[in-house]
Amino acid sequence: MRFKNKVAIVTGVGSGIGRAIAISFASEGAIVGCNSLSNSCEKVVHEIIESGGEALPLQFDISHYSEVNSAVNKVIENYKKIDILVNNAGGSAGRALVHEMDVNVWERTIAVNLSGSFNCSKAVLKSMIENNTGKIISIASIRAETGLERDSAYAAAKSGIYGFSRSLAKEVAKYNINVNVISPGIIRVSDKAVLPWEDYIKIVPLGIGKPEDISNATLFLASDEARYITGQVLHVNGGWFPLSK
Repeated sequence: MRFKNKVAIVTGVGSGIGRAIAISFASEGAIVGCNSLSNSCEKVVHEIIESGGEALPLQFDISHYSEVNSAVNKVIENYKKIDILVNNAGGSAGRALVHEMDVNVWERTIAVNLSGSFNCSKAVLKSMIENNTGKIISIASIRAETGLERDSAYAAAKSGIYGFSRSLAKEVAKYNINVNVISPGIIRVSDKAVLPWEDYIKIVPLGIGKPEDISNATLFLASDEARYITGQVLHVNGGWFPLSK
């Protein structure tokens, strides 16, 4: 129960990594504000409550600051504080070569991944600064370093999370707020996902990861054990460090 009486917000909890993170925090005593763009957050909240935890649904678009701020204020009104933020929500709005990419695909991908992390971080900081404590953890991707053909917007957005988080870590260290990034490798978030799994198994030393591998790392960075870690990128990739693939 490392997080008993702690209040956390996790974005993108509808499935996969976000769902695993939200449930893991609740299982260790945290009160979890569960965000998703659709009402899928309500299903996760129901799971948490059925298991004896405490959570509330937060349906909003992380790319719109007004929606983010309203939801954060709702959490503060109910629980008086926010201790932990996990910026997990993200994804690609479409894949294309740069010279063929629709500008709207670029802008939406940047908005959801990078601006979303900014919006949520900005919204929770007032509470964290007032309480002189806090943990902000953003989920990036190995593609931030390797790039990704036909998905430059996604790679750029995740890379931007690195720089944003390191800058923010320096700004808020004086308030005892830790800011870190987790960079996942190949994670099987769904049995329905169509990817060349057999090929990945051959090149990833520890094989394909599970959402729980990312949630475990998130719990560590949000805990008191990680109090002296900030501005860092934790690679959770099974030992796979490809240069270009």
